[in-house]
Amino acid sequence: MQTQQRSQEKSMFLKGVTIGAIAGGTATMFNRGTRKKVKQNVNNVKGTVTKITSDIKDNPRETKDDMMNRVKEASNVLKEAVDSVQKLYDKANDEIRDEVNNVKQDSQIAMETVNEAKKDSKEAVSTVSDAKEDLKSVGKKVNEAKEELVNGSKSQSDPMISKRSQL
Repeated sequence: MQTQQRSQEKSMFLKGVTIGAIAGGTATMFNRGTRKKVKQNVNNVKGTVTKITSDIKDNPRETKDDMMNRVKEASNVLKEAVDSVQKLYDKANDEIRDEVNNVKQDSQIAMETVNEAKKDSKEAVSTVSDAKEDLKSVGKKVNEAKEELVNGSKSQSDPMISKRSQL
């Protein structure tokens, strides 16, 4: 049932395309320049076909050989074009592949550098923390030394302080 319906849809589509092509072709013939060009092309094709027919009648073997040579030449040109396109495609593909590999390597190097910088920054933070603790310790010792100097010099210059310290 569905295949029959699809077949009918395809048939309707082809009819529509055909009718559209005919309508479009007819509509373009209303233009004088188009009619003139179509007539000229038809005459050129007619002349070419007449010449080929005449050549075939006069020299069938030579005409056949000439046409075969033309087909071979066209085939060779087409093969060369295909080869050129294939080479161009391969070259572009190789260049793209090389660029992708370069980007991949650069990305790996960048990631390694980032990881090293991360490690170095952790070490720097640790070193700064250690230095902070060391500075705090040094600061305490400086304060203790200051206190000792201040208290020690007062006790020597002030007899009351020295008596108190002796008690």
